[in-house]
Amino acid sequence: MREIMLRFGRGMTRIFRANSGVGWVGKVIERTARTITLANPRAFHAMPSGTPDLIGWHSVLVTPEMVGRRVALFVAIECKGKTTPTTPGQLAFLELVDHAGGIAVLARDAETVSAAFARKHSANSRNGTALPESSPAVPQDRAA
Repeated sequence: MREIMLRFGRGMTRIFRANSGVGWVGKVIERTARTITLANPRAFHAMPSGTPDLIGWHSVLVTPEMVGRRVALFVAIECKGKTTPTTPGQLAFLELVDHAGGIAVLARDAETVSAAFARKHSANSRNGTALPESSPAVPQDRAA
């Protein structure tokens, strides 16, 4: 996940970590190695179940017929290990983003993300919507 964030979250693309689930916030009264006691506890709801690990946008340049403005394509990247299964909610979220015209990727490595950007670049070139020159369709690795 870190490699994907560093490699693709630059230029015309911004990628952010999106945590799902519920946590608790409030004033810490006592903290031990195993427990935390909060005053005025309130549930904090993060992103909904099924939200990908990484979300963001990728800026594209719209054709002159579309006023020549930049628009942001929503990016959703679900990061998984080589054998880690996805949930039905995660797959449904990626399908929703894909059907809406965004970039949706089930990534088991950074090369999968690179291929997804290249496919979107190719599709946009065919329909007349050009991706910007600084597009990470084939990004270079950052120095560590």
